[in-house]
Amino acid sequence: MAGTPERPGHHVFGQAPARTSRGGCGYCAPPAARRCAPIAHDFRVMRADRGYWCLPEADINIPFTPGMAALIQSRLTPQTAHEAMLTARRYGGSDAAAAGIVDQVAGEDAVHSTAIKIAQAQMNKAGDTLGTIKARMYVQALATLRDTTNPLG
Repeated sequence: MAGTPERPGHHVFGQAPARTSRGGCGYCAPPAARRCAPIAHDFRVMRADRGYWCLPEADINIPFTPGMAALIQSRLTPQTAHEAMLTARRYGGSDAAAAGIVDQVAGEDAVHSTAIKIAQAQMNKAGDTLGTIKARMYVQALATLRDTTNPLG
């Protein structure tokens, strides 16, 4: 359930009537939709020993689309969103976990299995109620992501 480059994670974020979990290899920069996709999931696992997550827009002089900004700001703390968006900081696994960008870090051989284990532990909470809860939690960000009149700002 992927979004579009203009609306990354649109079909996952705030809409899925199930918990979503994503395991990442540790490098997450371009393209934009892939950079935001991890934070669109309910739970995120990143490789501990290698790679980074960053938002390089400030370094490459490309402003965030309104949808990307809304997604980032709805999923990260204000302090983390501010730092990540304005400084293009590269967060390694441990730093990403400390900042709340990912929920857990794991070794290379355990990233996938950890993400699956997290998702399996939440399976009994799937359904329309969960979808409604998520949609109401992120109502403003979803409205921005769904706005097709000026998706690039």
